[in-house]
Amino acid sequence: MKREISRVKTDVKFVVMGDSAAYGTGDVTKADRPLGWTYRLAEAIEAPLTYLNLARPGAKSTELVEFQLPLAAQFKPDVAVVVVGGNDMLRNNFCPHRLKTNMVEILSRLHELGAQVITLQLHDPSKILKLPKPLESALIFTSVFTRLISLLMAHHVKPSIVELFCPN
Repeated sequence: MKREISRVKTDVKFVVMGDSAAYGTGDVTKADRPLGWTYRLAEAIEAPLTYLNLARPGAKSTELVEFQLPLAAQFKPDVAVVVVGGNDMLRNNFCPHRLKTNMVEILSRLHELGAQVITLQLHDPSKILKLPKPLESALIFTSVFTRLISLLMAHHVKPSIVELFCPN
């Protein structure tokens, strides 16, 4: 992919949508500004590049549909990173159907725009944190559910899915 992008004569438009995992929370510059893995990924593209990070800590999938997606569509990205779902699942009113519907809408629209879409599977935090049993069980469920959503999304728009693995 890098070889193809480096031949592009115009700027590659790179958009980031999502929550704190996409925003760069916890990965800051010396000036205490968020940087994040998406910025580092964009830096690795050997072509003129325009980078737009629309992500916001705490964002849920509905926010992406209502606010971030219209802005991304105006930007007309070549590459789109979408990381969302964790905040949806941590709410008492979590609706799996709504999350799936929102994700399919987001990824389908980006695909229609011609963007190469990259998304992450959410990790299972119980693999790295000692959690109370009820919380561990709930998080295992959400991790499995997120993987199922990723498979459904891949069926609709064929995004590049990065699987996060944390060994025991």
